[in-house]
Amino acid sequence: KTSWQLSRQGALQSFENEALLLPAPSARQVVEKRLHFVLGKLKQDATKEKESYFFVLGIKVDFTNLIKFITALQEVFLNSDRTAFWLGGLANHDVRRVLEISRDVINSPHLGFDEALKAYMIGTSLCMPEHRIRKAIIRGRYDIHVGESHKYVHNIFDLNGELMTTPLLGLRILQCIRDAEIREGETKTTYMPKTSLFSYLTAMGIEPRCIANWTDALLKRGLILNYDPTCVEESKATQLEISPAGDLHLYWGIGNFDYLLAMAEVTPIHVRDDFDAIQSAYEHRSQPAFGYVISRFIKYLVAEDAWFTKIPDHVSYDGQRHLTRKMDAAGRNAEK
Repeated sequence: KTSWQLSRQGALQSFENEALLLPAPSARQVVEKRLHFVLGKLKQDATKEKESYFFVLGIKVDFTNLIKFITALQEVFLNSDRTAFWLGGLANHDVRRVLEISRDVINSPHLGFDEALKAYMIGTSLCMPEHRIRKAIIRGRYDIHVGESHKYVHNIFDLNGELMTTPLLGLRILQCIRDAEIREGETKTTYMPKTSLFSYLTAMGIEPRCIANWTDALLKRGLILNYDPTCVEESKATQLEISPAGDLHLYWGIGNFDYLLAMAEVTPIHVRDDFDAIQSAYEHRSQPAFGYVISRFIKYLVAEDAWFTKIPDHVSYDGQRHLTRKMDAAGRNAEK
């Protein structure tokens, strides 16, 4: 190439190059390597003069206690594959985000990590229930889910309030893109053209403006991805796929009681009877009937959805019908 062309393109572009795709490690591997590194450093420094640190309420913690602390962390994050699966999904398998979520979970009061540390200090066994870990992930440091402060768990029923529409639109968009996987021989196409998404949902009676607003919200929150993942604006998106975080929100939104209960407490309720019934369960009972709250919340969501959508009688809409059937079943199970 001439020197003029090189000056315009840069010297590196004049040579052949090869791009290599390095797959991201799993969340379990990320957390496991980090804990093993810290544990190794502690054991390496254990022969030195012991240092001590003051914990809450004047409790002194030395190196031996810190090793037990790391052991408790291993129990929380590595004893169950589900915890690592949740962390990796919410982070879309980004290493830095996995570590951020792990830090937030440890700091959550819902985890009851003080009990885990106490159990290892006195030498008793520890069993951390999955529902407590999930609650710590969903609610973070607060008693309720505060959407503005949570970067990874989102209220799938209240992503955009500019136009009145079905509160299940977020789940319906995720379900639509998930069902759109097309297999051609040994290859699998996970992307759905944005125009096809609009046509599919418009046939259900949903306004295109609502579809655009919620698609934009899903892109900005990383629940769906464009073919160019750096594009997070609906107006510029062309090909869409569901992300690991979106897959987890779809699964939780359809029937996970911990997630549904947290969202029932913060989702705007537009029907007075449903609002009063849910509020009454908290105000007039010493122990709120959480099963009743979840069941009533699901009934409200499905009833509101019926006002805004009409599912065509076609095999391509089986996934949309299955979505509401699973939510109805979850509502019945919650009351038992």
